[in-house]
Amino acid sequence: MTDTDVEYRLCEWRVQPALNRLTRGGTELRLEPRVMQVLTCLLEAGGEPVTRDALMQRVWGHEHVTEDALNRTVSKLRRFISDDLACPAEIETIPKTGYRLVQPRAQAPAAAVPARSDLNGALRRHWWWVAALAVAVGIVAFFWPRRTHDSVMSVVMDPQARVVPLTALEGKEIYPTLSPDGSHVTFGWRMSPDGKYHVYVRPLSSEALLQVTNGDRDEYISRWSPDGTRIAYVSIDMRTCEVLSVSAVGGPSRHIADCDKLEGDNLDWSPDGTTLAMKAPDSKGLDLLTLADGSIRHFTEVPPADMLDTSPTFSPDGTLLAFVRWHAHGVANVYVVPLSGGEPKRLTFDNLKIEGLAWEPDGRHLVFSSNRGGPFGLWRVDVDGGPAEHVPQSGRAAYSPVLSRDGRQLVYEEWAGQTNLFSLDARDGGAPQQITYTTRWNWNPAASPDGKHLAFASDRSGTSEIWVSDRLGEQALKLTDFGGPYTSGPAWSPDSLHIVFDSPAVDGNFDIYEVDAAGGTPRRLTNSPAEDRFPHYSPDGKWIYFTSRRSGAWEVWRMPAGSGDASQVTFNGAYYSQPGPDGAVYYSRDWTDGLWRLKPGGQPELVVPDLDPENCSNWQVGKDRIWYVQRNDPYKPSVLATHSLAAGGPGQRLTALPRLTYKSGIGLTPDGKILLAEVVSDESDLMLLTH
Repeated sequence: MTDTDVEYRLCEWRVQPALNRLTRGGTELRLEPRVMQVLTCLLEAGGEPVTRDALMQRVWGHEHVTEDALNRTVSKLRRFISDDLACPAEIETIPKTGYRLVQPRAQAPAAAVPARSDLNGALRRHWWWVAALAVAVGIVAFFWPRRTHDSVMSVVMDPQARVVPLTALEGKEIYPTLSPDGSHVTFGWRMSPDGKYHVYVRPLSSEALLQVTNGDRDEYISRWSPDGTRIAYVSIDMRTCEVLSVSAVGGPSRHIADCDKLEGDNLDWSPDGTTLAMKAPDSKGLDLLTLADGSIRHFTEVPPADMLDTSPTFSPDGTLLAFVRWHAHGVANVYVVPLSGGEPKRLTFDNLKIEGLAWEPDGRHLVFSSNRGGPFGLWRVDVDGGPAEHVPQSGRAAYSPVLSRDGRQLVYEEWAGQTNLFSLDARDGGAPQQITYTTRWNWNPAASPDGKHLAFASDRSGTSEIWVSDRLGEQALKLTDFGGPYTSGPAWSPDSLHIVFDSPAVDGNFDIYEVDAAGGTPRRLTNSPAEDRFPHYSPDGKWIYFTSRRSGAWEVWRMPAGSGDASQVTFNGAYYSQPGPDGAVYYSRDWTDGLWRLKPGGQPELVVPDLDPENCSNWQVGKDRIWYVQRNDPYKPSVLATHSLAAGGPGQRLTALPRLTYKSGIGLTPDGKILLAEVVSDESDLMLLTH
């Protein structure tokens, strides 16, 4: 055979290097000679890496060119393959080495599957060839005889199952997912609080790590493709959100779709590999992305009384989609709906938090994380209905469960962290002084007007409750005992005798409650079918101001202290509010920058333009100024700022703050000190439940 007779196959195309052309049926496409030479060199390698030096020598010989010439040629070839050929083959960059061409599964060369220990060594030493292995594993998995659902035994309720740590890295490991064959796990890892999450892959049987993404935004929510060759993941920040895919052994990422910048961290791959469940930009419900043409179909419709749908999860046979529907912050339940359409079926009725769910292999049970029993643990529910069962082996603080296809392994996040209350005297520039000392979470600090006591929210008893202590954080007394609902937001009456707060304790709907600061039974003050949140007494104690969705959108309302009908105060949108000493109502929004003031009989005026939505509840109105938290960059420390009530324009930045927990609120003591909820520690590891 002469050189002019040599041909290759690329997807469904015949590649004829001597003629610089590709043909398929009656269609013929031409390539520039140097682009064809690069393609030919990669095809000859049969999926193995080709060094940059080899490509440079093959294409340019002794001609003096820079590596930019090769970069441009490879870019042209990539565009030609994806755009002109519509071929799913990819040219992967091998860092510090060169390139390799990965063809679709049906055309990939056969490869022997090494033993598990060999695979782990390969991941450390020769990770570039694992893609060919992944393809072969996908083929084996596809044709391997499947057990029926009835014969699959899940590890979830096995009394002999054991929990072992899977990772123990510094920082946080989140959102795990298992490879189709159950041999590897991928997850997001952030080494430090000021760093970013990136996606990593590691075998279950060793600690070898492979970083597969390295973008400039947070990258997590990774999901393996059903054939094990690719990983879909979300890249997100406060401004943009993308769904991308990357080879399971790293390389260039490919854009799949835009997603919602606020709630875009939702993703799952259908069992047949044709569809991704996700959240499109500005979507409250869940959407289905068809990978073949990039079309997006809105799938779940969120009722007006609810907030949003999250955590989509396909059943093993692809006929059902399970998801979490949030009625309000901290109030969620598990639902399931046929992919063919129909009304979602509600499976849980606790109105508590849900942090991840996964299908068991039988397709009839779901495992989910919830605080229904106090601290977050794992629970199991039948899709046909009935009470949920506790998974006893799940340990402390279990989140984001995932199961292997055979049900023999379950991986989840185990969190360990704490926040404590601190006081900061912004006038002397000193360090924050610690007030509370617990190993749990404390937030929403509020000082009594007489300066003798503190009220705050804490889960030190196992669930979120309202507590009161002396001003030093000692002699703490639990004022509520709701046993699970997300109870928070305490605020004092002017005489320091009563505390108001919000809770969804009765029916999953947030209402306003009042309790005596000395203890006693909380009194429910509102029972509207809409959410009522963030109560505060007026300075004279005659009114309670709060925000509510009674009109269909968040607005400020007020009611007589104790009882009485409520009336609407604002009409242009308000999420968090406080009455000021000047008789005005101050409010912020969680969807846009700014803090507004509404005087009696007046019009709203913007008084603090640089309060960001992330800190919409982290501010306090003082006697003559507003104290607030400002953070323009989510990866940089917050700062404490102040704004004179008599002045306009941006506030004055005072001092850097320690790391604060999410929307934790700040307090203000009568003598002018700022109260903060500082994150003392925040770690999470991955745990493995196995037979």
